Amino acid sequence: MIVKIPLSLSNAYLIKGKHPILIDTGSPNDAQRLEKALYQLDVAPSDLALIIHTHAHFDHCGTTNYLKKVASKVPTLAHAADTDFLKKGYNQNIRPSCLLGYIAKPFLSRRYTPFTPDIVIDAPINLDAFGYEAMVVPTPGHTEGSISVVFKNGDAVVGDLMAGNIFAPQKADYHVFIDDKNENNRSIKRVVELGAKQFFVGHGGPFPISSVFKRLDKKCFL
Repeated sequence: MIVKIPLSLSNAYLIKGKHPILIDTGSPNDAQRLEKALYQLDVAPSDLALIIHTHAHFDHCGTTNYLKKVASKVPTLAHAADTDFLKKGYNQNIRPSCLLGYIAKPFLSRRYTPFTPDIVIDAPINLDAFGYEAMVVPTPGHTEGSISVVFKNGDAVVGDLMAGNIFAPQKADYHVFIDDKNENNRSIKRVVELGAKQFFVGHGGPFPISSVFKRLDKKCFL
């Protein structure tokens, strides 16, 4: 079961099962909010089997260092291409994809406490060992090292590969920052080809595949 945890700027997601997995950790000021939400879901930080980072932006990994302090044995996972930024505690350069992105960019250069991920991937891996029929797959575009988690039942946690529309959060849209639009489109196509039907995103959502088909560039699916 995927449980959305709304935080100050982004969503984290708890994959609730025998071995719970947290996907993303929010901004540096989200520690208390995230920890409280986990306890309300009957999961202590030390109960987590894994923390997955969809990418290395401050609003998705800013509380990880805190969680590692209170649950030091919980491993963290990230893609190799984003690892250097996690180790340094700052965003790579972000490229606006629309006017709103240009307006917001000056406010999004916040630092966070760095950490070194325990598991670094550069190819798909499955989550069978944790009891889930799911794959962690590289989905570059928003950042070079962005990843998504695609479940056999059609659910997919895709970070900022897509986003909810600012005026209609349950409708699919592109994120306001995209490092490589063509790569981003190829990654959307990839998760669709893997069977994704319901998309859980870092901002807004979730939304169904019908919304993705209606609102995103057809180049994603060719």
